[in-house]
Amino acid sequence: MDSGIVGEMAEMLASSQRGWVIGHFAEGPFKMSQFEVKLWEYVDQPIYPRKTFAGHEFILVAGGALGLELILPSSEAKTIILRGDLRQFTLLLPGTSKIVKVVSAPVWGVTVRWPLSTVSE
Repeated sequence: MDSGIVGEMAEMLASSQRGWVIGHFAEGPFKMSQFEVKLWEYVDQPIYPRKTFAGHEFILVAGGALGLELILPSSEAKTIILRGDLRQFTLLLPGTSKIVKVVSAPVWGVTVRWPLSTVSE
């Protein structure tokens, strides 16, 4: 992103930043610890262990379909499927645990997290 304003998803996915546009994995002026934005694409099932985030997480699916196996802060287990053709999204509350499952590949979208505290299980 030469201008710091305009970029392409393919460029970010192929970069050393691996899709991180803003956050602690980003580079240059977009490296920050307040929040993070990641562009992502899965062409097959990623290795994604169960993760729990201490902050909020917003996930928007723009293409394909993504399944999320959730354990909510109330300890309730729930599975949701987000469809890209409907541009579905979810907002996960702090303390929600998740496993990502590719339902229809390729699947792609954007995730925003704030604050950046992550606890992996």
